[in-house]
Amino acid sequence: MASPCKLIIHGASGRNGKRLIAIGNADPEVSLVGAIVRPTSTFLNQDAGQLAGGSPIGLSLSSSWPATADAVIDFSSPEGCMEALHQCVDRKIPLVIASTGLTKEQVAAIEQGSHAIPICYAPNMSVAVNLTMKLVQQAAQALRNVPGGADVE
Repeated sequence: MASPCKLIIHGASGRNGKRLIAIGNADPEVSLVGAIVRPTSTFLNQDAGQLAGGSPIGLSLSSSWPATADAVIDFSSPEGCMEALHQCVDRKIPLVIASTGLTKEQVAAIEQGSHAIPICYAPNMSVAVNLTMKLVQQAAQALRNVPGGADVE
């Protein structure tokens, strides 16, 4: 068996961050090595497992980045996402971005960062939303060359 994936959760005190901590802690193929929150968070130094609704896991929420990891999942804010991008590019750590509300400039920075590290950018992790986006893409492709155009309303 391969060694567990060393994972950092960025935005660890949010609803999705807490869920990822609970799931990651329960998965033998994952080793949680970081639970990152902003420096002003009221959750600093709390045990990540307890914050996620479980037992203590010996990993405190911190604003400091661990020296090493295999991957980072970012479920933070637009500003936090840019910090995660910077940290991951500097450390050459793959990044999954699930933060929403990014500006065009921030999306461009992610595009630039993707030339240095693997990045999966999915601003909405909802299965229903992603399925709808895929169906809209397919419908747009099918209707692109309809004679006389297509009125989507």
